[in-house]
Amino acid sequence: MGAVCCPSQQGTMGKPQMSVSFDSIPSVDDAVEKLSINDTGHTAVSRLRRQLPEKPVICILGSTTFNDPKTEEKVTNIAFCFRERLRQRAAFVTGGMDGVQLTFAKTFEGTNLFQILPQGKKSDFPYGTDLHAGATHEQRQEVFGLLGHLYLTVEGGPGVAKEARIAVNNGACVIPLVSSGGASGGLFDFPKECFQKPIWAPEPRWSLLQQKEAAASEVAAAVTDLMELYLDILDRLR
Repeated sequence: MGAVCCPSQQGTMGKPQMSVSFDSIPSVDDAVEKLSINDTGHTAVSRLRRQLPEKPVICILGSTTFNDPKTEEKVTNIAFCFRERLRQRAAFVTGGMDGVQLTFAKTFEGTNLFQILPQGKKSDFPYGTDLHAGATHEQRQEVFGLLGHLYLTVEGGPGVAKEARIAVNNGACVIPLVSSGGASGGLFDFPKECFQKPIWAPEPRWSLLQQKEAAASEVAAAVTDLMELYLDILDRLR
């Protein structure tokens, strides 16, 4: 059976497709075996779990420059909605890069925001806490792909697609902002299963992710609703 994006309860009561409890998502040992990550990567993931709050981890992935000003407006609105509605429910993690991640951080501000960087690097983000994983950008990418329970992707190139594939293989929920294009629109071998609507996602909310001309505020509310619904699933499975 292949990887499942956004695993959820199926059939009768309470049996998830894949375990999404805090003890097993991300499953470090299994993921390390699958991805052949070296001991440094394994150690880094374990250490980050101890450094982050004991909450679900939402990772933000995206391009380092915006291809469309409308997408930047959507990211700003998403960060505002996350800040107002989800801040206390999750830890938010970026890779400390320009573009999507910096825009998100500037609007989100404050507590429960973290940047994962290679050892010895600084993000220079105005908000959030820098944490470190791996000696190289590639090692940091693999750790980032193992760390989250949920991922939001916006635009992006091969690197975003790579991290999304790692996350899906590890059982995480990856939600692409399809209308933003790039990897999130299906390029660069982005995992195709992420474009299938999860059974728990209401059709009107899911459809808004694909509508390029949808208002930024509507898209932000839809993304936040989807995140809340999946956090509810995680809460039930704890």
